[in-house]
Amino acid sequence: MQHIRTIDSSERTVIMVQPENEPGSLQTDRDYSEAANKLYFGEVPDELILGLGKKGGTWDEVFGIEAAEAFNAYWIAKYINGVAAAGKAVYPLPMYINVWTKENYFQRPGEYPSGGPTSNMIDIWKIAAPEMFTLALDIYHQNNMDFIELCKKYKRPDNPLFLPEMGNGMNFARYQFYALADFDAMGIAPYGIDPFYIDPRENRNKQSLDTKFLPMAENYKLFSKISDKIVELQGTGNLKAAVEEHGLGEKLLHFDNYDVLVQFGFPNRDKKGEITGRVLIGQLSEDEFMIAGFDAKFIFRPKYKSGFNKAEFVLAEEGFYKNGTWHTQRLWNGDALYHSVLPPEGAVLKIKLQRIVNSEKQNVAPNFEK
Repeated sequence: MQHIRTIDSSERTVIMVQPENEPGSLQTDRDYSEAANKLYFGEVPDELILGLGKKGGTWDEVFGIEAAEAFNAYWIAKYINGVAAAGKAVYPLPMYINVWTKENYFQRPGEYPSGGPTSNMIDIWKIAAPEMFTLALDIYHQNNMDFIELCKKYKRPDNPLFLPEMGNGMNFARYQFYALADFDAMGIAPYGIDPFYIDPRENRNKQSLDTKFLPMAENYKLFSKISDKIVELQGTGNLKAAVEEHGLGEKLLHFDNYDVLVQFGFPNRDKKGEITGRVLIGQLSEDEFMIAGFDAKFIFRPKYKSGFNKAEFVLAEEGFYKNGTWHTQRLWNGDALYHSVLPPEGAVLKIKLQRIVNSEKQNVAPNFEK
C-alpha cells in the first residue's frame, strides 16, 4: 500500500485492493492444529454471538453441523481484516475479498474452500471483517439461472455487488447485462483477459485479443458510451435488462408509462445457433429512454388502461454520453425506426416518444346486449 500510494496517489488508477484471493481451506473443513482446537472447544466469541443474535456456547452448540466451517470463516476473516486495516492505515483505498462459491459443488466444506465468504458465511464475514467494502462474487457457472441466483445472494444493503471474476464467451457477455441492470453491479470483469492469441500465420510479434473475449470487448465498447448514465440509473428501478436465452425469444419490460417488448433473432444472421441478444433500457424522463445493446428489436406501447394505445417516435438519436452530456452521431428515421433493430455491432440510442390515442384501433368493449 505504501508503494501504491507513492506511485499512484495522484492519478488514482488503483481504485480498490484485494488483500487475499478466494480464501478458505481445501480438503479440510477447519484448522485442526493444537492452537485451533483450543479455540474451537471454547466459547464462541461474544462479538459473533451478539452480531448474529444467537445464544452463547461452544461452536458445536451454536452452529451445529456448520460449526467447523463457521469457526474457520470467523478466524480467517479476522486475520484478513487485520491485514486490510493495516493496509488502509497506510493508504485508505477500499478493500474487498472475492469468493470461490459453494453453489454447484459437493456441499461438504473443504470440497470448496471452507471458511471463505460463501453464501452461508456472509453474515459471519460481515461481523469479523468490517474493513471489507464488499464481499465480491466470482462466477463461472454457465447456467443463467445459477448466475441470477448468486447475484441475488450477494447483492445486499450491506454488500454492493461486484464481480471481479467471471467466465468469458457470449454467455457471460449476456450475463453482464443482468448484473448491471437487475442487480446494480458496481463492476463486472472476465478472468484471464491478459493472455493474447497469436495467429501462427502472422508475425510472432503481432498479437491480438483471444477471440473468446471478443463479445466482452464489444460490451465494454458499448458500456464506455453510457457508463455515467448506468451509474445514475442504477438503484432507481428505471434501468432494466432484456437478455436472450435458449427458449426465450422475447422479453416484456415494464416502465411507468410504457411497456417495451424486446424481441430477439433480429437481424437475420448466421450465428450457428449462438444467442447474442442483450439490451439495457433506461427511462430518462416521462417520455424519454436510453436503449443500448445488440441483436434485438424493440417495440414501445403505452401502459394498458392508461387511455393511450399508441407510442410514436418524436426523435431517435444514436450517439454516446461523455461527462454527462449526450452527443448525437446519427439520426434514426425511415426504415431504421420502422424496424427498430439494434445491430450486431451494437448501438446506443436516445429516443423521445409521445403517447397518442389511435381512434381506429381504440379498444371498445363489445355490447353483448345487442
